[in-house]
Amino acid sequence: MSDKKARQYPLGFPTTSIAAGASANVTATTQVLFRGRRLIIPSKIASSVLIDDFKVGKNSQFPSSGPVPGRAFLESAVGVDLALDTAQVAQSITLAITNTSLAAINFNAALLGDAME
Repeated sequence: MSDKKARQYPLGFPTTSIAAGASANVTATTQVLFRGRRLIIPSKIASSVLIDDFKVGKNSQFPSSGPVPGRAFLESAVGVDLALDTAQVAQSITLAITNTSLAAINFNAALLGDAME
């Protein structure tokens, strides 16, 4: 891999409307080898969501089955270096989200990480 160039990139998740109290899977697909390092959820919606699972391909990146509050991934959060599994080209990265608020939200997020081209 010495001829490949590593760079840091943001991977965006598509804006997804989630009804009050509902759950949804939000998926982004990589176009290059990508290893996610930091998930960012906007503070405007972070307190309204739970991250029920976080998968690279079929593999969960959580060590247990409990949900994680969205606030753990605020823009200002510290100590959130995730070092996820490396996603292969065209592999999905999926967030399983629950909207805990009493109103619909438009969920979006970014995953910062290292890509190889």
